[in-house]
Amino acid sequence: MPMSASVVCNNILTRAFQENIPVSPMKLQKLMYFVSCEYVKATGKDLLSENFGVWQYGPVLPSLYDEFKSFHDQPITKYATDADGVPYAINEDTAPHLKASITRVWDAFKGMDGIALSKITHRDGSAWSTAFDQRRTSISSDDMKGDMTYASYLLT
Repeated sequence: MPMSASVVCNNILTRAFQENIPVSPMKLQKLMYFVSCEYVKATGKDLLSENFGVWQYGPVLPSLYDEFKSFHDQPITKYATDADGVPYAINEDTAPHLKASITRVWDAFKGMDGIALSKITHRDGSAWSTAFDQRRTSISSDDMKGDMTYASYLLT
């Protein structure tokens, strides 16, 4: 069953806060995109209940944009919350594919900023560039499965 973007992003933010690694809203969007690609490749299923939009600077989850836009280009300092203001995260021990996807992406990209990650999403043949060239408003799971533009950064 697809998960809420705000819940999954909190798993990434937990790593960032624990390791004292700054994550801007743009960086979070791109990390979420790469995690979602890894997850769909591993499971054949969508990770999130929301599609990535095809925005100027790469894939964007509108709900996370709204949640963190007040940070602009500065590091995020709080968790995403639900309508009641409560932050939730996934217990990764019960979600091994999610844990593996986040770990691979985090280990590979935690040292890069949002602009560098955005440049990766803009490479020819990426799911974003395919959707952009076709003037689509969202990125399909099939496109994400085939996106290998970032794979050279992943540790095996």
